[in-house]
Amino acid sequence: MSDWENAGGKGGRRKGALYVFAVLFLVLCLVPFVGMIWTDDAPATDEDSRSAFPALQEEDGSYNLYFLSNLGDYFEDHFAYRNLAIDANARLRAGIFKTSPTEQVIVGRDGWLFYGNTLSDFRASAPLSEREIHNITFNLSLMQGYTNAMGAEFVVTIAPNKNSLYPAYMPYYLPGAQNNNMALLGASLAAEEVNYLNLFELFGTQSEELYFQTDTHWTTEGALLVTDALLAASRKSKVTVAPEAEEATMTGDLERMLYPITAGTEQSTAYTTGNWQFTGASTSVEDDIATTSSTGGDGSLLMFRDSFANTLIPYLAPEFSRAEFSKMIPYNFTQIADLKPSVVIVERAERHINLFAESPPFLYAPTTGLVTKGELDTESFIDWRIDGDFRVLEGSVDENHIDTLDIIYVSLESRQTEQVIYVPFQVNILANPGETQGTPIQPINSQYGFRLFLDERTLTDVEYTVKVIVEPSNGNAAYIVKTATLKK
Repeated sequence: MSDWENAGGKGGRRKGALYVFAVLFLVLCLVPFVGMIWTDDAPATDEDSRSAFPALQEEDGSYNLYFLSNLGDYFEDHFAYRNLAIDANARLRAGIFKTSPTEQVIVGRDGWLFYGNTLSDFRASAPLSEREIHNITFNLSLMQGYTNAMGAEFVVTIAPNKNSLYPAYMPYYLPGAQNNNMALLGASLAAEEVNYLNLFELFGTQSEELYFQTDTHWTTEGALLVTDALLAASRKSKVTVAPEAEEATMTGDLERMLYPITAGTEQSTAYTTGNWQFTGASTSVEDDIATTSSTGGDGSLLMFRDSFANTLIPYLAPEFSRAEFSKMIPYNFTQIADLKPSVVIVERAERHINLFAESPPFLYAPTTGLVTKGELDTESFIDWRIDGDFRVLEGSVDENHIDTLDIIYVSLESRQTEQVIYVPFQVNILANPGETQGTPIQPINSQYGFRLFLDERTLTDVEYTVKVIVEPSNGNAAYIVKTATLKK
């Protein structure tokens, strides 16, 4: 055979190999599209977060100019074997490079996983200011004052981020920093005598690790520890746990986020406590509002909580004859008057403590007596709006005319009613009021905001004179920083 024939044969085989490669490449590219005919992977996170198939025309009959872009978003959320690809990519990156393909999960040491949204706390990149700590403390003090006035015990607690308790398991490339948020807030709450259960100190005294390695939350042993501490803080006995505990397994929420197909399990423990049952429409600890009853319980509980309390419910519920556990935000503190609980517990994750200063509960504002001396011309603003049965007054004080620990009040009067001075929540406010009383107002981003809730049914006049008042923390006389006429 000649050299030319040899070259031709090799060239033919080379062309054949390239043809096979091209076909295989094309098939692989088509699989995610064609596979959508017979499969529809469940999302790795929330089904409702996936985009819907876009329409060519809008409701008004015009063409959807973003159809192709929307179609790309739809494909990204729905392409076939999506979760398998996500899972394989995560296994590769976590197994070899010890990194995560998603910002929601941090791959730590020795198989530990951490929630990505806790990183700012771990690195102390967004510390609370002195005013924010003041606002949180003031608002919790108002909540406690109302609860106690209604004859109930009040307890507030903060569920620590996992990396706040176990920083040694964080990856080396994410070094932590000293975060003083909780120490400063704890000292501030103590100074105002707010009944605060310090779980950072509680977990710090334990020799064993009480958070799951692959989950955001504490273990069942951790849940029992917290339950006992909450009951003690609310002047009740410790929970009664059956002597025999059963071995169990669980799949962590972080594990599921990272590996939607091949998520593994982790050892757990199941304890049996007193008899209790869900009531009403409640069926699960995951319900936004879960209600329970127990024939062996004593008193009643209203708990405002987040997912950390999922494992607390089975241990708290038997201790109270009836209980309500609410995830709703803002908290509805007006329920206390209707439910008449003997104990009110507020539990919130460390990563969300700023919400105490940003989203205070629905609670009718208390009144106070206050004498003012003088009025300043400031850039403060106030406005109001309707929210259900509430008339919500909110605004901010010109930061040039208020100090860090000063308190803001609001007075209201009309031709038919005398002046009443209210105590609003002190809030961090982000608002774009646009125009107030005919005066253009720039967007507001201030820690010197306020918000108060009034019963709309009691405001029978059409027009009210509203004044914003500042009471200095140094003992000087209170002064007015804004007067406005607001119409309903």
